[in-house]
This record gives sequence, structure tokens and C-alpha cells, in this order.
Amino acid sequence: MKYFKEFRKNLILIKRISTILIIIDVLFIIFGKIGIALTVAIIDLLFEWKFYRCPYCKNGLDPRQNFDKDQYCPHCGDKIEL
Repeated sequence: MKYFKEFRKNLILIKRISTILIIIDVLFIIFGKIGIALTVAIIDLLFEWKFYRCPYCKNGLDPRQNFDKDQYCPHCGDKIEL
């Protein structure tokens, strides 16, 4: 149980870091630094792909999935509470 509480905190942290990276990406686009913006976007995608996973089956989760409404893993069906 301790593992899943820690994993839940990690999912929340990963989501916040991803949101911050998206905001930074938008700022780089606004200031005309397209190369840096693309690099930050790729880093964000790789970060979510690598770390945003189900604690039960370890399959990647869709970053667009809203866990406030749908709290179940689309792969294994176990409940994920954030």
C-alpha cells in the first residue's frame, strides 16, 4: 500500500512538471525560439512516455485522461486515485 501512495504522489508530480514544461514551451514559441520550443516539447513527450504509467500493470497512461472523472486504468481496469 505504501508503494501505491508513493506512486500516486509521483503521478501528480509528473503531471505538474509536464504542465510547467508546456508553459515554458509556449513562452519560447511566443518569443520566437522555435528550435528550443521543439526541444522542450520533445523532452516533455519523452518524460510523460517514460514516467506516466499505471502503478499496477506498468502500461503508459494517456496524459489527456482526466482522473477526476475516470479513475480506472484503460489497460488493466484497476482504480487509480490521484
